[in-house]
Amino acid sequence: MEIHSASYQVSHTSSNSSIGSRVKLAGIPAFDPASVIYLEGSGNYTIIHFNDGHKEMVAMTLLLIAKQLPSLVRVHKSYAIAATGIGNIRWVGKVISKRVLVLTMRNNVRITVARRKGAEVAPVLAQRTGIIIG
Repeated sequence: MEIHSASYQVSHTSSNSSIGSRVKLAGIPAFDPASVIYLEGSGNYTIIHFNDGHKEMVAMTLLLIAKQLPSLVRVHKSYAIAATGIGNIRWVGKVISKRVLVLTMRNNVRITVARRKGAEVAPVLAQRTGIIIG
């Protein structure tokens, strides 16, 4: 996987195409924000996971990239997800105070929501996805 240096810009298309805006990040082709399933951060690097299964690593923090993609929900220090990429949402654990929210993405990757964010994120994800959280 190639690592690209940090710089970005958001460009808006003025034509009548279905793509309203595209995001350009250092060295990778401009992409439609709707094609992102989730971001995975690790220090100063972020891996962008796309709908078609490919991924790109950029030398930018998760926070910087997430600011450029406001439709994503920050669910953990290391993850920001697109609600459209979620296949299933469920609480795991028997003791209510120790339960955690687990998201199964459409590509079968499981992401655990941070304990402190579970109660805050659950209603947002339920509203955006229409999935009943059980």
